[in-house]
Order: sequence, then C-alpha cells, then structure tokens
Amino acid sequence: MMPYMVEGAVAMVRRMGSTIPIALHLDHGNSFELVQDCIDSGFSSVMIDGSHHCFKDNIKLTAKVVEYAYSKGVTVEGELGVLAGVEDEVSSKVSHYTRPEEVEEFVSKTGVDSLAISIGTSHGAHKFKLLPGEEPPSLRFDILEEIERLLPGYPIVLHGASSVSPSIVMRTFLSLMARRYEYIRIRIRRIFPGVTLGWTLF
Repeated sequence: MMPYMVEGAVAMVRRMGSTIPIALHLDHGNSFELVQDCIDSGFSSVMIDGSHHCFKDNIKLTAKVVEYAYSKGVTVEGELGVLAGVEDEVSSKVSHYTRPEEVEEFVSKTGVDSLAISIGTSHGAHKFKLLPGEEPPSLRFDILEEIERLLPGYPIVLHGASSVSPSIVMRTFLSLMARRYEYIRIRIRRIFPGVTLGWTLF
C-alpha cells in the first residue's frame, strides 16, 4: 500500500500546481520492515527509532537500517534516549535522558547521518500530563552541550519542541546561534522568520 500512498501524495501536490522537488521523510520508524518499505517506496530519508530497545540492540537495528538505506541513497536519523509521549507507534510514559557517554559509540557503530537525543522534551499525541501546579521535567541543556562537545559539528536532532515554552526555545536558539555565528556565517535575521514560522505550523 505504501507505494500507492506516496504516488498519491506526490500527484496531489502536482495537481495543486507545485513543481518544487519533493522530499519524503519517515519519522519514528520502529522496525526494519517499515523502514525498508518506505525506502523502497521512494522516501528520501528515514528515521529508525530503536530507543525502545537496549543500547546493544538499538545499535544492531540502526546499523542494519543504515546499511540498507545507504545502498539506496537514503539518509538515516537514529535515536538514543527516550522521549515521553506517543508518536508513530513508539511510546513511553517517561523520558530517559540520553547518556552522553554512549553517543560516540552509537554514531561510530551505526553510521547514522544525524542523531535524535532526549533532554527532557515530550512529543506526539500525548504531551506532558501535569497536575495543577506541577512543572514539566527540566530540560537538560548540559546533556546537549556535552554531546555537542563530544560530537563537534555533528547533526543533533531535538524532537518535541511543541511541549517547550517559545521563550525557552528562542533563548536557547539565540544562545546557540551566538556561539556559532562565525562558524556557520548565517545572519540571525535570515533564520528568525523560519523559527517563528515553525511555531506557527507545529
């Protein structure tokens, strides 16, 4: 069924008059079979979420996906650490922070193009369910900074931003941009509209 869904989606966009290139991404694929099906159906990138497995089995599954995806020219996002919530059939009642001491081994042994980590956000159909007066879990920016130190320049993905206050997102964004301005050579005023648009859409 997947090939027909993909063809239908592309056809719909074309009928709407758009001629731009189309990229299809699988978010939170939870099995090799699902990822394989999407790759064979024309997806340009996939995410394999093996975070519900133990560390060793997560590496094994992710590496298998990477090997198959690369043979088809498809990029792969992996995940280490568990976000609270439910998304695409991958669920957890609690958030398990990513352990920085595991990231280098994971990236080295799997070969993923990017890595989704958990620093305390929540995502999917079920966001944080808080009692009156209860605060959401603290966001562990120290974990993010340590992972960035261990994997300099490596693409890190943070899911679940919709559960975070926009003021925290912007403060963090501006802080990171300030540290990387000379490196990436992008003016903040060119990126800010995209950030605010992201809040509007998601």
